[in-house]
Amino acid sequence: MNIMARSEEIVVRKMQDDAADFHLMAKWLSDERVLEFYDGRDNPYDYVKVVAKFSPRVRGNSHVTPCLIEYRNKPVGYVQFFEITSKEKEEYGYPQEVCILGLDMFIGEPKFRGKGIALPAVNCLIDQLFRTTPTATIVVDPQAWNKRAVRFWEKAGFRPMKVLEKRELHEGKYRDCWLMEQHRDSDREEGFPLKENEVAVR
Repeated sequence: MNIMARSEEIVVRKMQDDAADFHLMAKWLSDERVLEFYDGRDNPYDYVKVVAKFSPRVRGNSHVTPCLIEYRNKPVGYVQFFEITSKEKEEYGYPQEVCILGLDMFIGEPKFRGKGIALPAVNCLIDQLFRTTPTATIVVDPQAWNKRAVRFWEKAGFRPMKVLEKRELHEGKYRDCWLMEQHRDSDREEGFPLKENEVAVR
């Protein structure tokens, strides 16, 4: 198991190229409570679709690094990080020569939603990325309508910078997103348990 970060009972590890991890992702990405906030309820995944999308990432043939969040040795969610593209740097207003990382995540297991796992998982991964990569800035782009996601990322130390108009196609409609960023020296608020329906943040 390739551990990326750890915080007490929470571990963030790289997703493995095996059936167990692919089945987990297929389970989570066919759950409408997750899809409502992550990829859309009109875009469910089965096992074949999961393998097609995530196998290149797991094998290192993608700029995206996929990870699972474990709580007390049980996989409960997903988080990925990636260097944003040259086109995104231009759109966001960043110099081309700097390394900027992006994050996405969700808690997939129903009974672990709203238990305060997501925030420490994200924070320990962010700490590790700032220590081990050349990036000084990490960004997220939650959809603007998803107020809970915006608040979550604020709790994790991200600050809204600008609205990206019609940035992401979600359930048949192009949605505005907030560009939010955190710098290496940013302060963070203390962790807090999310409400039961705060399933996914993006």
